[in-house]
Amino acid sequence: MSDITLPTLRKGDKGDSVKQMQLYLNANGAALATDGSFGAATETAVETFQQAKGLTVDGVCGASTWDALLDVLKGDALTVSTKLACGIIFTNEGGYGSVNGNDNGALSVGKMQWHGNRALALLKTVIAKNTSQAAALLGDALYNEIENAASAAWSTRVATAAEAKEISALLTTPDGEAAEDALAVTDVGVYIQTGMGCGLTDCGALIYFADFANQYGTASSLLKSVTQTALQGAGDVAAMFDATKAATTQYISRRTTVYDSVVALDLPDLYDPFAAQAQPEAPAPEDVTQAETTVDNAVADGLISDKVYWLNVLAGKTVPSPAYIKAILDNAHALCHTGLAGGSGGQ
Repeated sequence: MSDITLPTLRKGDKGDSVKQMQLYLNANGAALATDGSFGAATETAVETFQQAKGLTVDGVCGASTWDALLDVLKGDALTVSTKLACGIIFTNEGGYGSVNGNDNGALSVGKMQWHGNRALALLKTVIAKNTSQAAALLGDALYNEIENAASAAWSTRVATAAEAKEISALLTTPDGEAAEDALAVTDVGVYIQTGMGCGLTDCGALIYFADFANQYGTASSLLKSVTQTALQGAGDVAAMFDATKAATTQYISRRTTVYDSVVALDLPDLYDPFAAQAQPEAPAPEDVTQAETTVDNAVADGLISDKVYWLNVLAGKTVPSPAYIKAILDNAHALCHTGLAGGSGGQ
């Protein structure tokens, strides 16, 4: 993460910096409209975040609040992309209690709008956490149906307005919200890993891929085609967006929203995926001894002269420049040919 200075923001402010803050609040669990307007809802989200992080609760996003918000960028590409994608997908899909009784032939529920049988699986999980609470909120008929339904029974199940209200009540309990949070991270993590498996490495492109997959599924031929086309270019979020526009006009408004959100995150300036890589473990004593012997032999052979430097290289503490490595190889090549010319060499 860079040392870039971000502006202090407060209620009444508007613009790209406010939108960026809203996106990072969402990545940390809020559910704000990312409209670039610092209104009452955004102020409440800032205060809630400050309280959770043990910061001064004043509703103002200053340096300490920005630092805490950007902690979400501390991690490898899988971890960071998953958290950021969750925030963007939640904003696009709905809240914890969102229920669409008939979403293209089956109900969809929750902050990720789990559809049909996926909705059933989520509800079974929530029920198992507190059966008496679930029975009271759902009523006997719906409770028993969910409890006893086969895993594939809801592929065409739609919900009445009354059932949608009951399901929403269950999903907005602490148990329901916790189950949604856990399932969302699992699902989005799978999306990100699938994107990585396709060859994507850019964090922004992976976030874009995840939102696309949440609508179309990871097996979508359109998503695969878009990704392959993007990888023929830069393989970043701009390439994904361009490939999408060339392939389809369906849901293009959402794709545009996601692209704009990823750009607003300013990942090239704020996130360094290599900074999160695990540092090498300390070498075993016998390995250190063997390394020292190797370096001593290289010095004796005239290949290198700076013993301490190369011990640090072998310990992973420094990296030699390509020019230095080339010089050593050239030296080794010259020594090898000198030896062969003297008649002492072999195959």
